[in-house]
Formats: sequence, structure tokens, C-alpha cells
Amino acid sequence: MNQHIPCVSRADVERVIAREFPFDLHSKVFQALSAYGVEHYQREADRVHLDILKLAGGDIARLMNETENACSDYRDTMLSAEYPHYGRKMFHIDKLPPDERQQIIDADKDQYEAWLHKEKT
Repeated sequence: MNQHIPCVSRADVERVIAREFPFDLHSKVFQALSAYGVEHYQREADRVHLDILKLAGGDIARLMNETENACSDYRDTMLSAEYPHYGRKMFHIDKLPPDERQQIIDADKDQYEAWLHKEKT
């Protein structure tokens, strides 16, 4: 049972910014996100940028806060954005039957992919 690892690109980041934020905030969003990915230990910038965008939910103040959190430890950002169901049960996951564990993994994948590919409203 392997966790889903999103395969994303810079184009995905740009598309989600356009979907989640009004045009007049785009430069501010890009500027805030640019704080993550500068240090050698800050990995997978596009993936983490999308995680930040997901957690921010279109709120610029929350985006700034989530970016700051990711700069401290991107793994917490990934867990919250990509694996929310798993994260809530991770300390007890080994006690669950394999089929229930797989359902949690599948639910996380489905919710992330649905968010990533949703249309602009």
C-alpha cells in the first residue's frame, strides 16, 4: 500500500493560482510562494506550492501563513494537503485492516486529484 505522490508541474501551480485568486493578487501570490524552495532542504517546490495553495483555499493571509509553515517543515504541509485522512489516523493506521488502510489512501488520492483538476468557478 503506497501513498499517492502527485505528479505536478509549474503549469499546474499557475493554473491553480488563476483559479483560486483574483488576477490583481497573482503577483502577491507568486511573491509569497517564492519564499519556499530557496533553501537546499526545501524540496519539490511545485508540489509544495500546490499544497500551500490547497491549504490556503483562496485566502491570501492564509497563503502567507501556510508558506511560512512550509518553510519551517514542508512535510507537515504535504501531510495536511495531500494526506488529510491518513494524517488523522497515522498513529493508529497499522492497527487497521489492510482494506481499511487502502480506503484511506484511496480517499486521500481522490480528494487531492479532485481539488487539483477542478474547474474555475
